[in-house]
Amino acid sequence: MESKNMKKLILYIFILFVFLFQNADAQDKFRFHFSATYGMTYIKVNATDDVGNGITTMIDNNIVPIAPELKKITVKGKIASPSVSIGFNLPIIKNNNWSAGVNVNVGLCSWIPVSNSEGLSSPINIDLPQYIYYRNYKNKIDYSLMLGYRYTRSSLPTHHILGAVEVHLRNDVYLRLYSTLNRYTYYSYYSNGESKPFISFSEIGLTLTMPLF
Repeated sequence: MESKNMKKLILYIFILFVFLFQNADAQDKFRFHFSATYGMTYIKVNATDDVGNGITTMIDNNIVPIAPELKKITVKGKIASPSVSIGFNLPIIKNNNWSAGVNVNVGLCSWIPVSNSEGLSSPINIDLPQYIYYRNYKNKIDYSLMLGYRYTRSSLPTHHILGAVEVHLRNDVYLRLYSTLNRYTYYSYYSNGESKPFISFSEIGLTLTMPLF
């Protein structure tokens, strides 16, 4: 329930900024930009827990513990992942109503444990979110639909496919709502050749982009 509330809060903030500050009086152009992002990463860990009662028994005058009762459990946690980056926006196709191009970025992010994620702290990570986009500035709301790929080099590197909606607020300032489209998963491998999901990552967040110069 708490995860759903956080996702709703991020969505409401995005909608509020769109209606308060959006401005469609602009056209796409090449520009360098600075971006600040606040993301919330959701982790899911699959593990086993001993739910036995620790009772022992006597066998041949020896105290022997009863076999543990193992139960599969799923632990969910959260990591705050603020980041900053610089990059450029390059329209490749452009007319008076819409444009399409690439949005290239390089930056740094942090992983800050929030809940059930204490072992995943990573203060400085390389962050590389890249997008292709379609932008429509003909209508009242100047928006872009974006599809991207993000590599984060952290204590556990992740690779994600991204989907995003970006809105031009004003004066070349943009607000982007993004979400990962896949859960990046690490697996546990067993001697019998089997593999099972161990830990997976997904993320949702907001990015504010402004002119670099």
